Amino acid sequence: MAEKETRNFTSILDGSQKVAALDRQSLQRFTVTKDQLKQALDSKDVASLRKYSLYFYHTSGIYRRLVDYYANLLTFDHILLPIDGEEAFKEKTFLKAYERQLDYIENSQIKGDSNEMVRNVIRDGAYFGYERDLNGNFTFQHLPAEFCRSRFKIAGVATVEFDYSFFNQFRGEELEEILEAFPEEMQQGFLEYLQDRTNKRWGLLNPNFARAHMLGDEVPIFASILEDVIDYSESKRIQKIKDELNIYKIVVQKIPLDDDGNLTFEMPELKQFHQNLRKMVSNSNVDVVTTPCDVDLVDLQDTAQQGKDSVDGAKESVYSNAGTASILFGTSRNSGSIGLRESQRVDEMLVLTILHQFEAWYKNRLAQIPGKYNFVLMFPPITHSNRDEMVKMYKEAATFGFGTKLLALAAMGINQTESNALLEFENIFLELNEKMIPTKSAHTQPGGEEDTKPEKDEDELSDEGASTRDGNKNGSDK
Repeated sequence: MAEKETRNFTSILDGSQKVAALDRQSLQRFTVTKDQLKQALDSKDVASLRKYSLYFYHTSGIYRRLVDYYANLLTFDHILLPIDGEEAFKEKTFLKAYERQLDYIENSQIKGDSNEMVRNVIRDGAYFGYERDLNGNFTFQHLPAEFCRSRFKIAGVATVEFDYSFFNQFRGEELEEILEAFPEEMQQGFLEYLQDRTNKRWGLLNPNFARAHMLGDEVPIFASILEDVIDYSESKRIQKIKDELNIYKIVVQKIPLDDDGNLTFEMPELKQFHQNLRKMVSNSNVDVVTTPCDVDLVDLQDTAQQGKDSVDGAKESVYSNAGTASILFGTSRNSGSIGLRESQRVDEMLVLTILHQFEAWYKNRLAQIPGKYNFVLMFPPITHSNRDEMVKMYKEAATFGFGTKLLALAAMGINQTESNALLEFENIFLELNEKMIPTKSAHTQPGGEEDTKPEKDEDELSDEGASTRDGNKNGSDK
């Protein structure tokens, strides 16, 4: 990597880390109450709901696991397809154009970036980013969502407008460092904003490189269950107190009284008795009481079990109100799995729609690569839950002549460059197609099952059967 490009990469990394640190700082000493949450939901306060969701993502294991479950459903397998038709394939320049497109795909962090984009969509309600070219390697720089908006589409792609007042929180050298971490068009946009803070506050970013994704509006998808998350956290806190009380013990040292009800020892003696017993008890969960009164023991075992049931119920409420089967997370008190796959299909439907947004953005992006041919990047509806089903479906469709061979490879997690390399290495260099001869079956014989049936012995054939075998069907002399 050249020196200039190294310095550019370092500035982008440092700037991105500083921007991310702003989010973490905003969550310090942060609390959320049910009243605050309800007010934000009623007023559709996206900025507050986004901050609440981010807070619980970092502080609540159950909420983080729910968000990550949806974010990690998709495999983001993809296929590069030319769409100009057969005539284009015959032209000499087509192969070069195809290779340029494939190079871009291979040098992009599509799966990793896509996974992070979906996580932001689920957690924050929206994702805003800008593609950066780092010495031929393409990745996306995350833009702060609270300073971005998307109000319309261009060629089916959601646009991104950036609020340049974002940079007002920086001064001096820090401002210069942060500006250097952003694309040139955003640096220029900030300079224009300084000249006209009223009319140049919001700037439209180049849709060929900026992208926005969301499901519906920009409200975090699971904002409505944050109240259940609060209930679960409160149940855990109460249960912790009950558990501590359950193991807490008191040793009672009863002082005898005389017939008139008076203490039989003087106060200094009683204090000494108490101190001696206290020294004998070293367990911090055991206290000592010295008293002339009768003391009753309260058993907390039953109430402790009730508390644990309450915590489990609160946890299941989180998943239930999110519309997700709690058995997926090993928390369901009902161990049955009936209908589990159908529940997963519903979960998949929520995130599969975002793949169409990805396809629309990449269609526009691929058109910027030099060449006269048109390409699309196809994202098949493959998830980690349905991968086996999709491989089977694509393989069966291929046996009927449908164009699903590449889809089957994609469903198995093999990209185009890898599949081409495997085929060339196995068939051309290793010649495995000649050395590894598959056994005869309905899949390897053109005639299907009838061609694989063993021929009958001569003794087993009737006269009509022998005539048919010899080509004299139905007794004719044709």
